[in-house]
Amino acid sequence: MAVRIASVEPGSPAHRSGIRSGDYLVEINGQPVHDRLDAQFFLHDERVLLSIRNARGRLKQHEIEKAYEDDAGLRLPPLRPRTCRNRCIFCFVDQLPRGMRKSLYLKDEDYRLSFLQGSYVTLTGLREGELDRIVQQRLSPLYLSVHSTDQAIRRHLLGREDIPDITGIIERLAQGRIEMHSQVVLCPGINDGEVLRQTVEDLARYFPALQTVAVVPVGLTRHRRHLYHLKPVTAEYAQRLLDVIAGWQRTYHRTMNSVFVHPADEFYLLAGREIPAAERYGDFEQLENGVGMVRKFLDQLEERQRHFPRSLSRPRAITIVTGRLAASFLGPALIDRLSRIGKLTVHLRAIENKLFGRAITVSGLLTGGDIVKSLRAHPVQGTVLLPPNCLNDQGVFLDDLTPRDVAEQLGLEVIVTDRNDPLRSLERVLS
Repeated sequence: MAVRIASVEPGSPAHRSGIRSGDYLVEINGQPVHDRLDAQFFLHDERVLLSIRNARGRLKQHEIEKAYEDDAGLRLPPLRPRTCRNRCIFCFVDQLPRGMRKSLYLKDEDYRLSFLQGSYVTLTGLREGELDRIVQQRLSPLYLSVHSTDQAIRRHLLGREDIPDITGIIERLAQGRIEMHSQVVLCPGINDGEVLRQTVEDLARYFPALQTVAVVPVGLTRHRRHLYHLKPVTAEYAQRLLDVIAGWQRTYHRTMNSVFVHPADEFYLLAGREIPAAERYGDFEQLENGVGMVRKFLDQLEERQRHFPRSLSRPRAITIVTGRLAASFLGPALIDRLSRIGKLTVHLRAIENKLFGRAITVSGLLTGGDIVKSLRAHPVQGTVLLPPNCLNDQGVFLDDLTPRDVAEQLGLEVIVTDRNDPLRSLERVLS
């Protein structure tokens, strides 16, 4: 096992020792190196001994001395994501239409990316010794897709018989003081009811190492032909679920000083319920999982709206684009407030998701094509504000269009709001 060195920073400790790009990093202080994470962990010492194999196959030892906080200067290739071998009956990738870009069909299952990027993993593909590696290298926090602690039901959900017991893995990580956050993708009639109650109860035994459980609704697109039949989450279902979880939260808050289990925002919006106060969400650890996003936005709006102008210096029109679900709170919360600004015309456009179907109502799965079609059908003027979560890190929609493409097709100014602070982009438009 060795990792090819992509480059060496000129003048760095590694460069001064004679290491060059194209060499292979084999060991650090006698420890084998599998990837850049290993290198980052073992290179933190002030004095390290590197086993380097050059392109001709010659192995040589290089001793490096550096300050603890200094970089050794080695640049290793990015991690190659490990792919998922599960066949989850609710897998969203299996529900994608054909003809989309290849990267969208990649199913990753990589505990390293869980640590680095917060992606959820089932930990069904761990290799020998990797639990020890997680503990040794303090790869914390990790984000776990549990779905159920009932082994038979978890096998059914993941579509595999040969999976390890997740509670055994969690117990080992908890003993190693690894912080964890977990999720349950809720499939009505399968892992809800008593199964969900038992799952939450089982996971609570590992608190505070396992800090939160997010319960999120299964997403069903219109491209489910020949896939396992799953029931959608309805408004009535969401209301009943929230009542049950509220009881659990009161119990856990009393016994653990943490509500522990968090329903996704989507349940509150579907049920027409008020979003809980910020205190309910702790440090918003499950924000990227759609837990607490609405509360965070509402609180930001409450704080920032006092800085909105009473009137603009010249007439201006803006259209705020969102999914159908978010429109239910953006209307009364944001649009009503903006409508009081003089010389400002504001519209909220809830886009129906034609690509994935009406059941998909979140803004994060909107496509550029659907936005263009909707705004052309009911023309708007002025500036169009897009939600940031409908674009990937490269600024591209699921259908490979870009905001510039949307702007050119509509003949309008298009602005993508800031992912961390969407109101900042709005304030710039109003200034």
